[in-house]
Amino acid sequence: MLNESLLALARTRIDLDLRDRHEFHMREFAQLKATYSARGALTSSFAQAALDQAIGREFEIRSLMVWQVLSRVLSGERLAAHVDLGSQLKSVVADYLQTACQDLEKDHVFVLGLIKGPGNMRSIDSWRGHAYDRVASEIDLSLLSAGRAEAAGSSIVNIYQPFGIIQTGPGSTATFSQLYGPSEREKLSAALDSAHEALKASHELAKADVDSVVEVINDAKSEVALEKPNLARLRGSLMAIATIVQALGSAAPAYQLLKSAAALIGVTLP
Repeated sequence: MLNESLLALARTRIDLDLRDRHEFHMREFAQLKATYSARGALTSSFAQAALDQAIGREFEIRSLMVWQVLSRVLSGERLAAHVDLGSQLKSVVADYLQTACQDLEKDHVFVLGLIKGPGNMRSIDSWRGHAYDRVASEIDLSLLSAGRAEAAGSSIVNIYQPFGIIQTGPGSTATFSQLYGPSEREKLSAALDSAHEALKASHELAKADVDSVVEVINDAKSEVALEKPNLARLRGSLMAIATIVQALGSAAPAYQLLKSAAALIGVTLP
């Protein structure tokens, strides 16, 4: 098992990241409700389904953010020395899905009351379980790959981010085993579009600087569209875009959207 000092370090960072995430979700969810309310459709089944899906996505993002921090803490550790490590890591994820998601439970109650009957909504436990199952699977795959690397005699095993990216010492290469599907592609593409719009609307950058970042965004979108994107290239593009967008006071929502979408593919933005 990981020692208490490492866990305390991980929990401190997780708490900080989730605090920011709570604030972003609150604004995003309120905006989604306002959009349907302005159309006079807040009490429709369409609004209920969309809001319910937003809650499910938020559970998934938060679970991945927790595992993302834990995986960074594991980097450089001799995993064979930690007994029951997988169970411990999954327990931390499960704990945060319970204790750090009360706002999602309240949102779910609100959405459930929009129309008579359950409609097409999933239960809160279903969303929580789905998010946990996905991350638990990633933990198992990552530790399996790391265990094989250690058994082969590697002196160092690093787990990069939450998707089974394993590197075994100097001169080795990293492999990327994440299931990259339409959902991840859609969220990243939407986040990049949002960053693009924020840049175009900003008056804080010279046109030449905006054009340079837009070029990087277009390159990232081309990479995102691939069935198997080059992780190193995509990570570099996202970091470059995020650095600029984060500095724009008017682009905070676009930055948070980019950060949460990047987390789905194991990329930690500043």
